[in-house]
Amino acid sequence: MADQFKKLNSKNHLFLVGFLVLSFWSFYPARAASSMELFWHANTLVPDNFLGRSLPIRGSIITVIAIGEGDYRAQNYTWYLDRKLMKSFSGISQNSFSFRASEWPGFSHNIQVKIGEEYRTLNLKIYEPEVSLGQNDLVMSPGESRIFQAFPYYFTNPDLEFTWAFNNSKIASKDNPEFLELSLPADYPKFQRKLDITVVNPRNFLERATKRIVIKIE
Repeated sequence: MADQFKKLNSKNHLFLVGFLVLSFWSFYPARAASSMELFWHANTLVPDNFLGRSLPIRGSIITVIAIGEGDYRAQNYTWYLDRKLMKSFSGISQNSFSFRASEWPGFSHNIQVKIGEEYRTLNLKIYEPEVSLGQNDLVMSPGESRIFQAFPYYFTNPDLEFTWAFNNSKIASKDNPEFLELSLPADYPKFQRKLDITVVNPRNFLERATKRIVIKIE
């Protein structure tokens, strides 16, 4: 599992490097910020072929950076989290702010920054981890074998625990726990069955996700 997320960590690292480059790009003379945008990044993990962004979950680290005109090193930044002054993160050249998300899924954190007389506000929704099997309900035949793969999203730990269940009975994965080879006997009854995958962060059992698909045997 750790190998799979080497690329994910690299992807997130490149994203943060990009932020740092943006924050140091300006060499113009200092002047009052006339326009400013807030950008954010969460340290959650996603598959390396995923084109979307890493969404924040409870317990993840969120970094917010203010990009505007002028030399950021000469500007005074005042940060607020959920309308509370973050004094230790505010001051001259403090154009970025990181915090650990404490809200529950479905709720939002309110981040605000002031530069001079200009304010920018960001309401950042907190999500739940997810897991996908890359496919929806499907049909299998008696005697058929098929390999399934679990794709976890938005976890904070690359070393995850995977539990597979077929028709409510746990089944062990042979080698890599992210994969399951499901083989049906030739005389398997032609019924509808359920395949479940549950993924858990062993460092935080509240960080978990479950996916179920229906397999029709015919």
